Amino acid sequence: MDLKSIKGKEPYLLLLPAFILILVFFGYPIVEGIRLAFYHYLLTEPFNIHFNGLDNFKLLIHDSNFTLVLKNTVIWVLGSVGLQLILGMMVALALNNLRFRGKNLFQSFLFLPWAVSGFLIGMMFKWMFNEAMGWLIIFWFT
Repeated sequence: MDLKSIKGKEPYLLLLPAFILILVFFGYPIVEGIRLAFYHYLLTEPFNIHFNGLDNFKLLIHDSNFTLVLKNTVIWVLGSVGLQLILGMMVALALNNLRFRGKNLFQSFLFLPWAVSGFLIGMMFKWMFNEAMGWLIIFWFT
């Protein structure tokens, strides 16, 4: 391959590892979940799996609680996502447009939970894999 043929494909080659990870961690579970929806499968009997066809869906539709659960789920999702979107947009627009004393401090406090959570997760993994006293290392090598 010469340099000219690679140059047009370079962005796609750079995105390929991310695309593969997305397929592995999102695509496979989705496909496997759809496949398992057509099988009779109990966690207490992991080796007793047989094809069920559409019987699971017939059972679901004829269940008396299905419509109530579906309605509650839709209300919960729309309410929580809508509320977060509206409140987040209002706060972002207010902080972007308003000028008041302590605005930067207020923005810092709003940003702090996001920043601190990543830091704490990093520290937790550092302690877990600590060579001297990390519980993961002790567990693996004892």
